[in-house]
Amino acid sequence: MVAWGDNTWGQTSVPPGLTNAVAVAAGGSHSLALRADGTVLAWGQDSDDSGNFAGQCQVPFGLANAVSLAAGEYHSLAVESGGAIVLWGDNSQGQSQPQPALTNVVALAGGGAHSLALKADGTVAAWGDDTSGQCGFSPMLESVVEVAAGESHSLALVGNVSASAPLTASFVQTNHTLSLSLPTQAGRLYALQYKALLTNPNWTTLQFFTGTGSTITLTDSTATNSRRFYRVVRW
Repeated sequence: MVAWGDNTWGQTSVPPGLTNAVAVAAGGSHSLALRADGTVLAWGQDSDDSGNFAGQCQVPFGLANAVSLAAGEYHSLAVESGGAIVLWGDNSQGQSQPQPALTNVVALAGGGAHSLALKADGTVAAWGDDTSGQCGFSPMLESVVEVAAGESHSLALVGNVSASAPLTASFVQTNHTLSLSLPTQAGRLYALQYKALLTNPNWTTLQFFTGTGSTITLTDSTATNSRRFYRVVRW
């Protein structure tokens, strides 16, 4: 990866040996990189502007299955492969407060002192500083495909979830295993989903994964229904 610009806190000094990065995020004065193996690296400022320790570069021990990440001014965020989230850094406004009830997250955004999460069903969650209403939004907000956060404001892109690149699929009936092979774009987040009935408006997510730029093969060995309908979505 390549970084440039202000380097007062070493935020543009890429750690030696950093390879296989598939996604990056920039905070106030710190940087994050997600590697293909699901591990996260952080470097740069590790305090707030008053010099108080914030810990935005202290990646939690055991975080090894991340698929997406984001950075706020003094905090950092990551989505794990199962859709749970991990937060660390400044929590003065509750922006890094654990959200155990928040599941099936596919993307995050970090603002000045607030956080946003996009769920697989297209809904959004927000927490942290709400001084300017940046965490308040209409409960009717749905079909969101992307979120972003500024210092004191939030944005959501509403529309249809974009389909992934064309895929080929085969179903092996002998062991109820589905095998999907599809070309991916590096750094993009994908999800394999299914439902048993086409009339059911809800999809169940089997797994999340980050594109590598090459073809990935996915399998589903949990099928117990006589049939399942599958789709792969991309963010």
